[in-house]
Amino acid sequence: QGLALALPAPATKLAESSWPLRVDLAVTEVAGAGGAEAGRALADRLAVRWQSPTGPLLDARIERQRDDAGWAIRRGVVAAGTLTGTGAAEAGALTEPGVLVRLQMPQIDADAWQAALGGLWPTTTEARETAASESVAWLPDRFELRTDRLRVGGRDFQRMQVDASRDSALWRAVVQSEEVAGRIEYRPGTARHPGQVTARLSRLALAREA
Repeated sequence: QGLALALPAPATKLAESSWPLRVDLAVTEVAGAGGAEAGRALADRLAVRWQSPTGPLLDARIERQRDDAGWAIRRGVVAAGTLTGTGAAEAGALTEPGVLVRLQMPQIDADAWQAALGGLWPTTTEARETAASESVAWLPDRFELRTDRLRVGGRDFQRMQVDASRDSALWRAVVQSEEVAGRIEYRPGTARHPGQVTARLSRLALAREA
């Protein structure tokens, strides 16, 4: 309470409204006795839950492990949106390595989110490449999206479902909506080579722009 958020729905928050946020961090493994690092945390588990007046908005569980290079994410589930039975708590034990991100909302305006968060992204090619190389370790390995309407690039896509996975920098996705269906691959660009998108579609029916 006391903090306003000028973000697209469902993350638009008035200062007078109360949205409880709970963060739990538990150490799950420590170094054994007898060494220089005795008692030092070697693994932990992070749980985050953010609640809006209409229901859970963010539900996440992340497990990390410390090695010689520092902390690394082992596995996790991050569920966001209007959650109804698809939160991290419903995912069961985190048995698979990597991070799964689930996004479920009645409507998603990607254009509005890009406009709201555009100032956070690097603007120069060099800055983008530096940020990309530093953030690869934090990117999810799998991504699921479910929405009745997705707005992106000035177009609306109805009943959109996306199931994507990442292999290093290469993303592969299966896309299904009333307007488009098929498989898409995306590889981010560099300073010398533009990004590449390859699509094999079984359906493409886009309305003519007004």
